[in-house]
Amino acid sequence: MVEDRAADASDEGLFSRPIDLERIQQEDIEFKIAATPEERELLAGFLDIDRLDGLEAEVTITAWRRKGAKVTGRFQAIAEQTCVVTLEPMECRYAESFVRTYLPAEALSKQVRLEDVIDAEDDDPPDPLEGGIIDVGSVVLEELALVIDPYPRKDGVEIDSRYIGGDEDGSDAPQKPFAKLLALKKQGDEGSR
Repeated sequence: MVEDRAADASDEGLFSRPIDLERIQQEDIEFKIAATPEERELLAGFLDIDRLDGLEAEVTITAWRRKGAKVTGRFQAIAEQTCVVTLEPMECRYAESFVRTYLPAEALSKQVRLEDVIDAEDDDPPDPLEGGIIDVGSVVLEELALVIDPYPRKDGVEIDSRYIGGDEDGSDAPQKPFAKLLALKKQGDEGSR
């Protein structure tokens, strides 16, 4: 679900801050962006959170591998979410750094093929650069969507053991996921003898 939300962020245009990359051939571009109150309201709905009280980012774009671009930045967000245990509103703060690289689609197709094996420890492959524009707002939104805790819990709050699930004998030991299936299988094996 989180990956879907992040993938859809650029399609929505909810926090659009397009940057024309012709400028980076002469110099690096450094700037700050912040979501307006109207954007924050739309973004809260998109991110499935109660409220987004702030979203700011500092971004630097530099030339990368002749025709590409490298986007480095850091964002901060303040969100109101519902604690999954107490169902009370709580403030959640998110702050992350990110790095994204871009290459023109024609250069990218030469570098990355679908049959290439991608190592999880390696840097992410470059994103396609189309039309010489990067929507930095969408990048920040995607990065935020990836770090938002879908199940926030207030500090020090524990789930009552009655709701964790114990054995039928009343013990508080958590059940193994396939314990009941194993018991049924044993019953079936004993009945066929």
